[in-house]
Amino acid sequence: MGKTSMDKKNVKNKDVKDKNVKNNLNNEKRDFLTVRDLTAEELEHILKRAAVFKRECDSLRQCVVGVRPPASTGMRPPASTGMRPPASTGVRPPASMGMRASALTGMQASASVRPLAGMSVGLIFFKASTRTRISFEVGVHQLGAQPIYIKPEDSQMGRGESIADTARVFSRYLHGVVIRTFEHSLIEEFARHASIPVINGLTDTHHPCQALADAMTIFERKGAFKGVKVVYVGDGNNVANSLIEISARLGMDLTVACPKGYEPDEGILKAAKKEHKGIRIMNDPVKAAKGADVLYTDVWVSMGDNKVNAARKKQALKKFQINDKLLEAAAPDAIVLHCLPAHRGREITDEVMDGPQSAVFDQAENRLHTQKAVMEMIMAPHDIIGAGGRTPIGEADASISEEAAASKDRIRGDF
Repeated sequence: MGKTSMDKKNVKNKDVKDKNVKNNLNNEKRDFLTVRDLTAEELEHILKRAAVFKRECDSLRQCVVGVRPPASTGMRPPASTGMRPPASTGVRPPASMGMRASALTGMQASASVRPLAGMSVGLIFFKASTRTRISFEVGVHQLGAQPIYIKPEDSQMGRGESIADTARVFSRYLHGVVIRTFEHSLIEEFARHASIPVINGLTDTHHPCQALADAMTIFERKGAFKGVKVVYVGDGNNVANSLIEISARLGMDLTVACPKGYEPDEGILKAAKKEHKGIRIMNDPVKAAKGADVLYTDVWVSMGDNKVNAARKKQALKKFQINDKLLEAAAPDAIVLHCLPAHRGREITDEVMDGPQSAVFDQAENRLHTQKAVMEMIMAPHDIIGAGGRTPIGEADASISEEAAASKDRIRGDF
C-alpha cells in the first residue's frame, strides 16, 4: 500500500524538524494549511515576530491616543504672509507631543519596513468572517501589501470555474492567497495548483491561524509552554484539531473534554500523541478542568452544521459550559480563552467571559500579530531575511521570553 499525502507530509515535517528556520526560507513555495506545516522552531520564530509586531502596534496606539487633532472649525487657514516663522521661544511642547514624536521616531527605526511592499494578497472567503477577514486585511496593509477581498460568488468560481484553473490564474496576479472555506480538500487542491503561498484562514478540519493566536496568548500569560495544562471544553471541531497539533509541537499538555461521539479528528489525534504524550481525551469536564492553567471553549454549533446536528450538539454539550463552577476547579490563576464569536449563556457565561481571568480579547487581538508573522515568513522576499523587517533568528535580544515579559507588563495596565 502506497503512502498517503498525510504520510508524506509527516515524513517531510520529520526531515526538517531540526533544521534552522533560515534553511527552510528558500526559494520553494511554502504553504500554511495546518500547524504541522511548520516546525517547532518556525512556530517559535513566528511567535517572536508576532510579539515584536504587537509591541509596535502598542507604541503606535500610544502615540495616537497621546495627542488628538483639534476639531475642525470649518474655516480656511490664513493665507501665507511671506514672513518667516518666529524664532523658537524656548518653550517646550506639551509632554504628550514629545511622546508622540518619540514614538513615531521609534516606529520608523523599528522593524516596520513593510516587507510585503508592492505585493497583493488575495482573501478568498467562502464563509462569513469577522476576526479572520479584518485581521488579515489590516495585517496585509500594515506589511505594505494590498489586500483584495474575493467572494467566490462574485467571481467565476461561482459559475463553475475549477479550483485548479483559479489557482493558476491567481498565481499570475497575486503574491499570496488566504482561503477560508468548508472542505479542507478544497484548499489542498488550490495549493497544489498555485505557485504562490497559500494560507488556511479556516476549514472544517483545521484552523491553524487561530492556534497561533492561542499559543501567543498562553505564553503571554503563563511565560512557558511545557508544563502548562490546557483544557479545551466542548465540541472536538477544527479549533480543537489545530489546538491539538500546536500543543503537541510546542510541548503543552492538552486535555480535550467532550461528550462521547464528539471527539476531535482521529487521525490528527493519533499523530499528535506520537509526537507528544501529554494529549488526552476525557468525557467529564469537571475532572478535566481540575488544576488547569487554561480553560478554552468554542461555539457548540459550527458554520455548516445542519439543524438536526445542531440540535443534537446542543443537547449533548449542555454540561460542557465554562462557568464559575468549572473555573473553580481550575488553578486559582487560570485564564479563560474563547476563539469567538461567543454564544453567551451557552458554551460560556457572561460572568466568566467578562471576568478578570478572561483573556478572550487579547486572544482575538493576537490573530493580527501572528498572521502578520506568518505572512512575513512565507511571502516576503528572502533577500531581506535578517535585515530591516526581520529579526535575525537566534539573536538573544529577540528572545520570546523578553517579549513575553513586555506583554505581561502591558496586561498589568502599562498600556
